[in-house]
Amino acid sequence: MLLVTIHVIGRYFFNSPVPFTVEYSEYIMAIVVFLTAPWVFVQDGHIRIDMLSGRLNARNRALLDFVTSGILVLLFLLLTCLGALVTYDHWVRGQMIWKTVVIPLWILDIFIPIMCFLLFIGAIGRAQAFWRLIRKRERG
Repeated sequence: MLLVTIHVIGRYFFNSPVPFTVEYSEYIMAIVVFLTAPWVFVQDGHIRIDMLSGRLNARNRALLDFVTSGILVLLFLLLTCLGALVTYDHWVRGQMIWKTVVIPLWILDIFIPIMCFLLFIGAIGRAQAFWRLIRKRERG
């Protein structure tokens, strides 16, 4: 927000916009999404469509949530590995983003495997919590 404000003030009041502000604000917005997604996931703040799960009893709902959490564990592990490989490839090959400011591509890529790894850890925690809930329902 500060970068865009500086850009607007420079453009309209001094007829001299700061050229890199739009690029940096784009990068910052993407990074904010990548770094807040795991927090939203762990806080269960994502959108949930419960047309099916809302009609299930508590044990079956926990079982469904356990299975979907297991799928997410595998998916996030795959995305972490692929993201790390792509980031490493961009680092080794020295790929750059050529815009107003030249930036190594791996610097922007690194947030993808970090986010996916944090989501992977969160999905493991969710799967464990649903597994404990299933076990509790079986005993009680």
